[in-house]
Amino acid sequence: MKQINIKDVYAVGDCVMTKNIIDNKLNYMLLATIAAKNGKVLGNILAGKKDHFPGGIGTSIMQVFESEIARTGYTKEQAILNGFNVKEVVVNGTDHTNYVADAKPVTIKIIYDQKDKIIVGAQIFGYNKVSLRINSLIPIIWTKTKIGEIEYLDLPYSPPFAKSVDVLNVALTKINE
Repeated sequence: MKQINIKDVYAVGDCVMTKNIIDNKLNYMLLATIAAKNGKVLGNILAGKKDHFPGGIGTSIMQVFESEIARTGYTKEQAILNGFNVKEVVVNGTDHTNYVADAKPVTIKIIYDQKDKIIVGAQIFGYNKVSLRINSLIPIIWTKTKIGEIEYLDLPYSPPFAKSVDVLNVALTKINE
């Protein structure tokens, strides 16, 4: 959100660049979630309340037929272009235990900066609402939590939904190898 050169006239949503929380650089994040938050902040300001939009990390989710794709933060290519010294971990697994019917494949990719020891992006592909695992990574990226602190992230377990050592935990462990 930005006040333009005319008093009390603002540009918001898809009309402005958004500060990326990961590195404080301006990016185009053409997402409804960003635009809606910009609108809320602008409404508060116009109502006389102090408010500001801190930025985002570009989280999105979509469904393609029965499959799901989710992403947050930078892709590997975007991270490199923005000056990060990145590595990536890709893990394939299943969304839940194999003794419960309909276990489906899942792939998780995590992009992390080797110097700062932080995750800068992630993508998840799968079925059965597996894409919602991205929600566990958003606050880790947002707060720049060091990767050494997240290997044993306490994720929920129940055989129809996950394994006792979730595929996301496996990916986080591989970062520390």
